[in-house]
Amino acid sequence: MCSPTVEPSTLERLSTLLAQKFKLDPASISPAQPLEQFGIDSLGMVELLFFIEDEFQVKMPSDPPPFATVGDAVRYIDELLAAQRSAPAVDSTAPPVSRADRTTTAGGELPHSPRADGDAGQAERR
Repeated sequence: MCSPTVEPSTLERLSTLLAQKFKLDPASISPAQPLEQFGIDSLGMVELLFFIEDEFQVKMPSDPPPFATVGDAVRYIDELLAAQRSAPAVDSTAPPVSRADRTTTAGGELPHSPRADGDAGQAERR
């Protein structure tokens, strides 16, 4: 059984990220290196997950698997990137619709629409 290969560009990017954010020597970073050896504790791991999301433009699940080594992290990032590429495209330019935006008043109008606010003001003035 073949072990999965590590994509060099992901390894290089993660190594650069680790070196910059955790003040590490880039030459000391290798795929077999345990992250714990760099002094990355549980808080550091949370920070690393945020840095990975920003650098690779991926969304980490709320309960990501722990990474024992740099190589584990690289393989997981590659899996997320592959899943993201195969997922249907989402229009990221459209603003998210909140529950309040979809709720209507008794008259069937959106609560923040000019008509809903304007009619209420007109009724009070009469």
